[in-house]
Amino acid sequence: APTLRLVNHPSVPTAKLLLVLGKDGAQLETAAQALAVGRAAFSGDTVTVTALELPAPRKAYDAPNWMASDRPVRLAELAREPAQLQLRGYALNDAVNLSLQLPPDLFAWNGTTIPVDLRYRYTPNQVSQHGMVSVLFNEQFVRSWALERAPSKLSPASVLSQVSGLSGEAVVQRSFHMPAELLRNSNSLHVGVQIPTPDLGRCTSTSQQEMRAALDPDSTIDTSGLHHYIAMPDLQAFARGGFPFSKFADLQETTVLIPDQPSPEAISTYLTAIGQLSASTGYPGTRFTLLPYGQVDRAARQDLLLVSDGNANPVLERWRKALPALVEAGAQSLRPTERALDTIADLMRLDTNTWRPQHGGEATLRGSGPLAAVAGFESPLHSGRSVVALMANQPQALELVRDGLSAVDILQRMRGDLTLLRGSAAESFRVQDVYYVGHLPWWKALWYRLHAHPVLLAALGILTSLIFTFMVYGSLRMLARRRLEQTDG
Repeated sequence: APTLRLVNHPSVPTAKLLLVLGKDGAQLETAAQALAVGRAAFSGDTVTVTALELPAPRKAYDAPNWMASDRPVRLAELAREPAQLQLRGYALNDAVNLSLQLPPDLFAWNGTTIPVDLRYRYTPNQVSQHGMVSVLFNEQFVRSWALERAPSKLSPASVLSQVSGLSGEAVVQRSFHMPAELLRNSNSLHVGVQIPTPDLGRCTSTSQQEMRAALDPDSTIDTSGLHHYIAMPDLQAFARGGFPFSKFADLQETTVLIPDQPSPEAISTYLTAIGQLSASTGYPGTRFTLLPYGQVDRAARQDLLLVSDGNANPVLERWRKALPALVEAGAQSLRPTERALDTIADLMRLDTNTWRPQHGGEATLRGSGPLAAVAGFESPLHSGRSVVALMANQPQALELVRDGLSAVDILQRMRGDLTLLRGSAAESFRVQDVYYVGHLPWWKALWYRLHAHPVLLAALGILTSLIFTFMVYGSLRMLARRRLEQTDG
């Protein structure tokens, strides 16, 4: 039967081995899935899985680690515990810090904002007017305001008001908007409260009163007004948020392609990648499809995660024109590119998802050193679907990919559609044209596409002005003609 067993390591006395067992592939898969979804309750050193029913398929963008993007979200949902929303001290100069994980494809452009309804309360005193509240989002200043002295009534719906046991507190509600351009996949919200002590530094014979401040758990942040729309390929979205595979937390629209005769390094790399995707969403990937290269056509309507260990790869050879680079045994085929998507383009704040230099030609390089690459491109099997290829020129070089997927500094440098990995170095490039995934209203999508072509935008503006001018001129001529006809009559 499908079995999970914990045994002593035969050669390392202080270590254990977790065995996932089954008499055939189906039983082995059942045991692994039971372990992944947490349905196997360990008791003793052996557990037999007698029955397993997987949870229902996940909906899009409902990853447990992600903040909901289809409704206002309460701060209580973002806090690890109620105490995280409270501050206390004889002189308050502290902050509530919250982390917000969001889908990488939220479209934030051209003045889009995020509504925030912030409610807070604090212990008032005779110097409260000298205090202030400040809001920072991703370490960027958003808003600040002075505290009021006049208390108001507490909200009976507030859970925190029942827990904290505070009385005589002032309750304030502030509604404001944060610029959506500050959004990233991983975000930080910092709400700071500063209230000086009543003595203002003078000596006093009476004991000081401890002051408290708290954010109401019913305060909300609302990203539901943002559309899901992103220029692809975008390796930064893959590195930080597992996108596009993480759109469904259980990876139900993901297919993994491995060699027909996979090396141990290729298997290890694919398992590492799936583990990283699951860590990003907070949910085990139990519904992806695993296929050998020879069955790639079965994955036409899926997003593809491809592992290549440098041996002959008929799939990548077939897709050579779509690839930003092809890395294989003894050679790597590269198209001339502009480097430094993480240097010059960032300094100039160029939109590297829509801008790239135009080049032609191709170069094939040979060498014996280990080289690995992460490449993204549109699936040749279906438009709008994506491929992320984890490639190396030899099986041992796939270790560079595995290390890169778990190294924060390398993940931060992955961007564009190609990242080359050599030892601890990572260089990113934008080689291919972009394609778009998601949905925008037609007028907003048109305006977004045009902003990357200023000459065309200027020409359209001039053409529109000329058309409007001729229409006004024609209307005036018609009015003048009618006036002359009435005068002659």
